[in-house]
Amino acid sequence: MRSRWVYALLLVVLAMGTHFLHRQAVVGVAERETAGPLPNARVLRFLTSSHHTSAADLYWLELVQYVGTEAALRAGWPDLEALADLVVTLDPKYGYAYQASGILLSTAGRIDASNEILERGMANVPGRWQLPFYAGFNRWYHQRQFREAGELLLRASRLPGRPDWLAALASRLFASSGSIDDGIALLDLMIANTEDPLLRDDFIRRREDLVLEKMLRRIEDRAAAFRAAHGRWPQRLEELGDREIRAFLPTPLGQTLRWNPETGEVRSLYLQDRLVLYEPKEEPEIREVPPTASTEESP
Repeated sequence: MRSRWVYALLLVVLAMGTHFLHRQAVVGVAERETAGPLPNARVLRFLTSSHHTSAADLYWLELVQYVGTEAALRAGWPDLEALADLVVTLDPKYGYAYQASGILLSTAGRIDASNEILERGMANVPGRWQLPFYAGFNRWYHQRQFREAGELLLRASRLPGRPDWLAALASRLFASSGSIDDGIALLDLMIANTEDPLLRDDFIRRREDLVLEKMLRRIEDRAAAFRAAHGRWPQRLEELGDREIRAFLPTPLGQTLRWNPETGEVRSLYLQDRLVLYEPKEEPEIREVPPTASTEESP
């Protein structure tokens, strides 16, 4: 009888200890900004031998947990590159790891690192159309390299499994070299074809930036014409008599606009930095990219 009580007491202590360690682990994950010590990827690949893809899966789960923690998000995911490198070194054919890591790095504003891992993915998984597609988005949205963006989208349009609209989008980007309307159209397509809620929210925010920039430019043009005709700035934006501006003002984005009738300056509380677009003097020549054979890749 005594041994049964001792056994039951040990079970209770073990359960309490497990619960305590679990709570501590959850708190630790939620509060940490770094991923902690990481092994050397090449050494680990050698040690895991034929099981290196399983090791890549385990560290991919570590990466997913890491980017989901509030502290790491606030810190801008300082260990994201290291975790991504570990995963794709263990499994160079892990196509989705290149894709998701590249997008997350872009979201964090580390465009060079994003381009680097996307290009590494294009070299190792040449049949995955999403990699040149998102690399092209970086060139267009962040770096204003419109010709390079068009070439990457055209390359993506030649790969198996790509959506039908990619070829037309690549040609349009070449022709316009990054107009605001084409940017909005591009983001509409990305929003409609993105299942990840984190990425969709990011694309929606970028689309709102472009919509605001387009409206700010329209207001500036109409206000300049008004001043030329009347010798003064309008007191209110409704005075411009522009139907599109008037319809935009009551919207959530429109309510962020601030107009100064003394200086003729218009700004948005939401858009902190104005977008600068380059308009070329002549249309660049469209050069086709030969199709790339698809190779097997990890899921």
